[in-house]
Amino acid sequence: MNISDQIQMKGEINIRCVDSNGEFRWEHSQPNLIVNEGLEVMAAKIFDKASDTFTNVGQADDTSLTESGYAGNFHIAEIGVGTSLSPAIASQTYNGQLAIHGNAEGTRFDDSKIKIRSLNNLKIDNIKPENSFYFQANFNNIANDTLKDSPNGVAVAINEVMLIAKNGDYLSPKPSAIDERKFIARTVLPVGFTKYESDSIAVTWKLQLGS
Repeated sequence: MNISDQIQMKGEINIRCVDSNGEFRWEHSQPNLIVNEGLEVMAAKIFDKASDTFTNVGQADDTSLTESGYAGNFHIAEIGVGTSLSPAIASQTYNGQLAIHGNAEGTRFDDSKIKIRSLNNLKIDNIKPENSFYFQANFNNIANDTLKDSPNGVAVAINEVMLIAKNGDYLSPKPSAIDERKFIARTVLPVGFTKYESDSIAVTWKLQLGS
């Protein structure tokens, strides 16, 4: 059994929407699926595969955490919202979703299908339960932070939310293979929600290690 299979992790997303007057309009919370690609990233972080320690205990030829590049080089950096209704399954990968949307490996998603924003808040203390991590990204009341269909420019429903790790600098997104990305987690909303251009949403993600 792979080391990543031994890592117990669960999470929950929360989406909170306010309108142009700052009035609360919508809020939703639900559990998310930690995908295998995300477990690989976390396992690589914990076991530090690039370190001298790992090499010196005779594991340099172990490729179980390097099937798609050394996962320890990735850091959780972004949250994405998108239009796909495909069920969340453990085997999903970032590049796999790119292929479904017709994008080349290593590039960004089509803005009319997925919007990605860098994290602007995170906490590792004063989080309940204590073995949890908190991440947040904001999508503001501007056109570029709103999912719209390509032909008509009309706001469309958010159906999925993704927590994303990247290999590269902090600012996102750049259309470069250098900035390769991996899914940590993905969830599909039971009912789609439309963020209009005048709305702002805060998407928060809480990951909990262990049971």
